Amino acid sequence: MKAFISYCHKDENILNDLKTHLTGLKRNGLIEAWFDHQILPGDSIDQTIKDNLKNSDLFLLIITPDFIASPYCMDTEMRYALNRHDKGEARVIPIIAEPCDWKSVTELSRLKALPKDAQPISLWTNTNLAFLSIVNGLRDIIQYQTNTNNVPSRFQEKKMDVSKKYQIQKDFDQIDKTEFKKQSFNAIKEFFKDSITEINSIDDLHGAFDEIDSLSFGCTLVNKKMANKTAYITVRSAKNSTSFGDIQFSFTEHAPEGSMNGWFQVSSDDYNQFLLRGGGSLSNKPLTSQEAAENLWNDFITHVGIKMP
Repeated sequence: MKAFISYCHKDENILNDLKTHLTGLKRNGLIEAWFDHQILPGDSIDQTIKDNLKNSDLFLLIITPDFIASPYCMDTEMRYALNRHDKGEARVIPIIAEPCDWKSVTELSRLKALPKDAQPISLWTNTNLAFLSIVNGLRDIIQYQTNTNNVPSRFQEKKMDVSKKYQIQKDFDQIDKTEFKKQSFNAIKEFFKDSITEINSIDDLHGAFDEIDSLSFGCTLVNKKMANKTAYITVRSAKNSTSFGDIQFSFTEHAPEGSMNGWFQVSSDDYNQFLLRGGGSLSNKPLTSQEAAENLWNDFITHVGIKMP
């Protein structure tokens, strides 16, 4: 997904921090960020910006007092981006970087902003967690867009809204269940891999991802602020369907097969497939693969005294 980053040049330090935190998404081919530093010598500045405004799928607006005071940011880049957003051609995301009166700008106040709860980045005790919140929000958008293949037009959105009114019963056979298990394991693996990349951008935290084989991976996490307190996890896709789950996990390093603290079981109702968590944290709540990944990641990081905001 191509993202156009709109910012005031006085806020270049915030742009640089955002670029750093987007590295994990970029490395996995999920996002391509464009900003005006990439204009080459001899290029027409206005035309190059206009071309990238036209060709981007996502607009990230770094909102600060200087951005709001900039006629070019507000009247050219933001206006063009919102026009495409309203046509259903792209998505605009305000990133609140500094306290400012952004809610008085009608066009911005109607949009959900990042980080979480639109709390300005500068007001977070640890700004790395603010950027982590931004990256997680962008990952959710990218996953949604991947599932729908492209940005829906208004007509497509209407069709999608209609389809949501109806559920169609379906029988899931063993092939369906095996494929869902495979897709879920891979989604959890990619989530942990990206999250470890993000953790390594935070001071005093250090993580490592280890792809043990095609059916298992492990992670190590160290919190240097807690006397190098260390946590481990091993996640494995079970070779055979067992009563102990289809995707198993153990909070130990390179846990042997069959050793586990919990698991996710592939299940279904008359309409959808989903995951159910079992083991030490039993739950009857159906989970998507993304929700299962977030659920397990949050449990993992608590072992070294970290929690998501």
